[in-house]
Amino acid sequence: MNVVTLCKVALVLALLVAVVVLFVSLPRKRKELALALGAFALSLLMGEVFLRLFFPQISDHSRMFQPDPQLGWRFAASQRGRIVMPGGVDNEIATNALGFRDRERDLSKEGKKRILVLGDSFVSNISVKAEEVFTRVMETQLRGVEVWNFGVNGYGQVQESLLLQSSFDRVRPDLVVVMVYLRNDFLDNVDPTWVYARPVVSVEEPGERLVIHPASGAGEARPPAWKIYARSHLWTLIGKSLDKLLHGPPPSELAPELELCRKDSPARMDQMVAAMTGLLTQLQQFAAARGVPLVFVLAPSHVQVYDHLWRAAIGEDPQARFDRALPDQRLMTFAQQRGLKMLDLLPAFLRAREAAPALYNEQEQHWTREGNQLAARVLVEYLRANELAD
Repeated sequence: MNVVTLCKVALVLALLVAVVVLFVSLPRKRKELALALGAFALSLLMGEVFLRLFFPQISDHSRMFQPDPQLGWRFAASQRGRIVMPGGVDNEIATNALGFRDRERDLSKEGKKRILVLGDSFVSNISVKAEEVFTRVMETQLRGVEVWNFGVNGYGQVQESLLLQSSFDRVRPDLVVVMVYLRNDFLDNVDPTWVYARPVVSVEEPGERLVIHPASGAGEARPPAWKIYARSHLWTLIGKSLDKLLHGPPPSELAPELELCRKDSPARMDQMVAAMTGLLTQLQQFAAARGVPLVFVLAPSHVQVYDHLWRAAIGEDPQARFDRALPDQRLMTFAQQRGLKMLDLLPAFLRAREAAPALYNEQEQHWTREGNQLAARVLVEYLRANELAD
């Protein structure tokens, strides 16, 4: 039991003791005390309702997923939930019968071209409305084309590769798009930690052979049903307030860009790049063997795009040890050497970054409606220029 929980328990016990003492010591005032206690309980109830309606403290994010023996986790099918995140994100989302954040899909093909998009939370985009997600925007811009969204929060290319293998024959896509989120996908391919354990990859010598390690370990423990207080927004707010009072504001996140964009990259980064390039090759070979083109799309982080966030993350860099475009350049060079189709979104986002409103939710870090629109436009232009759409 942590300090915050102890404080909350102590607060409840103190209130109970105070009520008992008052009832015992003031027998003639019990009616007034009962009325006051009732008014206090009613105010707590009203506070709970107010928070749930206007300032929710609990997100359904984790509840939207379920364990999967091969992939680690996946979206629960036909599920609805409320997503609450820092920066004012408060959004209702729903999954379809296939278990993805997309409209309902018919697996039987009826003459329409089908694009399958794989990726993490930058594809599922749970911080915006369903019609604002870039895959849905693309579908409105491409005539007679279905754009299937198979994005799942937290996925890396290991899971995307496994998902493509397991779903290809059912979906029968005409084009596969794999989005690589540069900020965390390098790490996600080798780090098993998320809400649930994930499968990871290692690069074994000789020949840099990829080895997939299955997911192992239990997922996030959920409170038992009898712990009603764990689902209370008011109780959660009290906990957050006590935590801030006792421990101060949370420490700032160590920016992954310090490792990703460092020119003299450490050995660990070189290993992550080797794992990433091996997985991209594996994805390309799988699609090519089935006669289907595959396009990789590089999604930059908000720190790469906005100067004030870049300076806050990197600090003063008089010796130019960091380059915000370095991870993009590494993968683009690899793609050119191997003949892979790859689109880097960073240049387009850098050109549009001064536009208002913002392209990213700065705290929640994912694309806003405008960011999704920009990603859709650039991707559609790329597909048309390469005769891969319409």
